[in-house]
Amino acid sequence: MKKRFTFYIYSLMLGGIILGLIIGGYASGVYAQSVSELFTRANQLLKSAKLQEAAGLYLQILEEIPEEVDAMVLLGSIYSRMGEFEKAEEMLTRVIILTPEYKDAYQILSNVYINQDRIPDAIAVLKQLLERDSQQREAMVKIVILYHQLGDYSNARSMLKILRDSGMSHNLPPNIERDLYAWRCDLNYIYEDIDLLPDGNETTLSLSYCLRKGFTMVGSFQRVNRFEQIDYLSSISAYFSLPEEINWYVNLGYGFNHNFLPDLRLDIQAQTEIIQGTSLILKTNFLSFPDKQSDIYSLGIEHYFSEKFSTLYQYSIGKSEGNFNSFSQQLKANWFEDNLTSTLGIAWGREISSEAGSETQSIVENKSCFGSITYWFKNNLGIKLNLSYDSRENSYNKKGIGYGLVCRF
Repeated sequence: MKKRFTFYIYSLMLGGIILGLIIGGYASGVYAQSVSELFTRANQLLKSAKLQEAAGLYLQILEEIPEEVDAMVLLGSIYSRMGEFEKAEEMLTRVIILTPEYKDAYQILSNVYINQDRIPDAIAVLKQLLERDSQQREAMVKIVILYHQLGDYSNARSMLKILRDSGMSHNLPPNIERDLYAWRCDLNYIYEDIDLLPDGNETTLSLSYCLRKGFTMVGSFQRVNRFEQIDYLSSISAYFSLPEEINWYVNLGYGFNHNFLPDLRLDIQAQTEIIQGTSLILKTNFLSFPDKQSDIYSLGIEHYFSEKFSTLYQYSIGKSEGNFNSFSQQLKANWFEDNLTSTLGIAWGREISSEAGSETQSIVENKSCFGSITYWFKNNLGIKLNLSYDSRENSYNKKGIGYGLVCRF
């Protein structure tokens, strides 16, 4: 009797275990299926930009699986897009603690900091990512851009050097690429084919140094052979911001030989953004020749349609001693694409002069078109091609072709 009872008890226990396994397995399958369905529905809502509904489903997933990092990352991204940065930071920081190798979490968290203008925090989290994976090109590029934004050119250049030394390809906005090369050297030669007059040529050598954000010094030397006469002009100029909202350009030039280039010239330009992407430009040129003084006043509007395309319109009025006036307009477009920078423009105007004591005026119409292409076949070495055509009514036509070498270091 006792043996039969014991056998009965063991049978019940075994049956209970088997039944428990069956029920547990079924429940686990239903549970897994439920979470999978929640993910599918949440992802569909996220693709449809229904952020609030998607966030609710990801929260349900986290109630079922509190350490589901994929749901945390997606939820952190949603919070960031909704402007709930504290929640996003909390969620993404938790992911990094739980799963330090989850690389996307670092990138998204850096964007959360950037959206709050917490640039040093964004740099710090990206550096954490580089400690995990030193080949994260996107993180390196972002750090360079952020240091540039802070005006910390020293650290920006250090990170850019690491990026270049790694051999990984990288594309930086042209203005950042330009700023972070401390030195730049340009050598240009232009040949001028002039109708009815001797041909001419022009050679220019310039060297610039970017000391810090918003301050660049440039020295240049120009040799011009025109009408079988040679003139030289040396210049020193500076680009700087003062205050931060206004960008200035000041150039002082001194001429030699005094044939057709000015003895002295002073150029001053101020540029400030009036609305997002659009800047107002005011410019004056004071030119001193042996026999006269010429002043040119210009007003321009520059608009950036994107980081890669901009246009400029400029209207100028010139006045000289001896009843000589000029009026000109210029329209120019600039296009930046990876290793290629190109410019295309047209200009037109007129020169009006009269003899002293005479009411008769002489009017000369001017028209010109021009273009240039700079191709960087290495990060720090490029070549330039310049083409131009000028037409002076009842005077001469001039065709120009030029080429040059550009080096950054």
